[in-house]
Formats: sequence, C-alpha cells, structure tokens
Amino acid sequence: MHVSSYGIMLLLALIASNLVVFFLRKRLGISFEDTVLTEAYMLLGAIIGAKIMYIALSFDIIDWVRVLSSLEEIGAFLNLGFVFYGGLIGALLSLLIVSFMHKKNYFLFLENIAFVIPLMHGIGRIGCFLSGCCYGIPYTGPLAVVYSFSDTPCFPVQLLEAGLLFLLFVFLLIYRLKEGKYSFEIYLMSYSVIRIITEQFRGDTVRGVFLGQGISVWVSVLLLIFSFILLFIRKQIAKRTLR
Repeated sequence: MHVSSYGIMLLLALIASNLVVFFLRKRLGISFEDTVLTEAYMLLGAIIGAKIMYIALSFDIIDWVRVLSSLEEIGAFLNLGFVFYGGLIGALLSLLIVSFMHKKNYFLFLENIAFVIPLMHGIGRIGCFLSGCCYGIPYTGPLAVVYSFSDTPCFPVQLLEAGLLFLLFVFLLIYRLKEGKYSFEIYLMSYSVIRIITEQFRGDTVRGVFLGQGISVWVSVLLLIFSFILLFIRKQIAKRTLR
C-alpha cells in the first residue's frame, strides 16, 4: 500500500500537536478527556469539510470516470485533495454540534489550544511541498523548485507559508501562556493576512480566480472581517458581564 508524503506529514502534524498540548495541559488548565473528545470531533469535521470544499472548487477538473473506476482509485482520491479553509469551517461546525450535544461550550477550549492550529497547518504545508501541490509562481531565484509534472522552476510558496505559520505558532503559544484572551480571533486575523500575502506567490489557480485574485484570497478577506466582528462581539459580551 502506497502512503503519500502528504499523508505522512499530516500524521506527524497530529502527533506533534498532541504532544505539545499533552505536556502543557496543566498550565493550560484543560482536561485530558476534553482534549480527546474535542480533537476527535474537530478532526472528523475538518476532514469532511476539507474534502467537500475541494470537490466543490475542483468538480469540473476532477476525472470522475477514473476516480470511480475502481476501489483503488477511490481510495487514492480520498487520500488526496483537501482545502484548508474547508477543514477549518468543518472543524468549527463540529465544535458547534458537540457543544450542543454535550451542553458545554467547547469553543472556550478551542481558545486554549488555538496555537496548535498553525503548528499542524505548517507541517501540513511541508507535505504540500513534498507532494507538489499548492505550488508557487514561475521563479528562478534561490530555493526554486522543479516538480516532475513541469519543467518550469517554481517559487517554494509552501515553505514560505510553513515558516510564517511556525512563527505564528510560537507567538500564539507565548501569548496564550502569558495572557490568552481572544487567542482564536488573533489566530484568524493573523492567518488571513498570511494567506492573502502567500496567495500572491501561488501558481496553481485551478480552483478559480475572481477579479484577478484566487478564491482563497476572497475567503481570507471574509475571514478577516468575520474575525474582527467576532472579537468586537466577544469584547462587548465581556464588558456586559463585568457590569
């Protein structure tokens, strides 16, 4: 059975994030049970959401005849092709469901561990680099990459995004240990800006372009606006609580 480098990096991302949370759980004030339950729901929601968004954005370019030709091809299709924003939306929806089911606000738990999201994502982006997906614009400078499917050197945009995500992980970890309020909103704002920047160096536009920018740029803009609105609402609720 062939295991893709992307799949291996996703597994490493999951292991690394769990180790960080496990060793810091006492300082973060979270229980092992909450960690396992929340992660299970978020992971399931993220996988489903990422796959659904990939299919929605790539429906016209997917060779469905080949994909549905055998169980092996179906397995390969399920193993590859995920969109991060779809995963993020799916994970948040799963948290909403589990909060309703267990009558407990698991979004507060998410704020405690928001710093691991860029850690996982950064490792995943290295998987993108190794697999050759999400590649950059044509580029002949230092660290240029030539993939097997093209003779054109590309900018290593996956590594740029991974580096910025690792920096965001360190910042959010330090911030959470010192302060921690509104960590998730800060993550959303920061990643939206990172994504808007890195998308300018991205060369695979197969998932659509609108007004000269990739779809991910517009999703990032909407997410940035949403994060500011969410932060404002939460601050207003906090002020009323203190009265």
